[in-house]
Amino acid sequence: MSQERGVLVQSGLSDWATALFADWTGHLFAGLYANDREPDRTSTLADFTEATFSGYARVYLSGFAIDSWDGIRLLTKADPVAFFHNGGPVGENIFGLFVADDRTGLQYAVRFSTAPIVLYRPTDALTYSPFVALQSLFP
Repeated sequence: MSQERGVLVQSGLSDWATALFADWTGHLFAGLYANDREPDRTSTLADFTEATFSGYARVYLSGFAIDSWDGIRLLTKADPVAFFHNGGPVGENIFGLFVADDRTGLQYAVRFSTAPIVLYRPTDALTYSPFVALQSLFP
């Protein structure tokens, strides 16, 4: 059977994104990792050493919305997440961020191009703006 060139129409892509947002809300969380690891397609949550600096806590993602639609690609975003050192005794070098689903595990990971990012003082913080691009294969 040959591969047919179907297209996911705009309203279908929008509906799909809305359904994903509803499913993700309350389940996707972002965390920071402290080991010098470059994520790849076979990575699992166990590959990353989660941060433990003073004040660190995972952040559940919220505020999912469609940011833009160009007819081929739908860009979605969530509210920015922020991680703060609270001035306690434990500091850490951070190499990247992961997003996981509390039901199924790792969904996304990125090693920061400027790693390591130092979080040792009470003024140290890191903010990240999560986004996902959904694209129809055939425009």
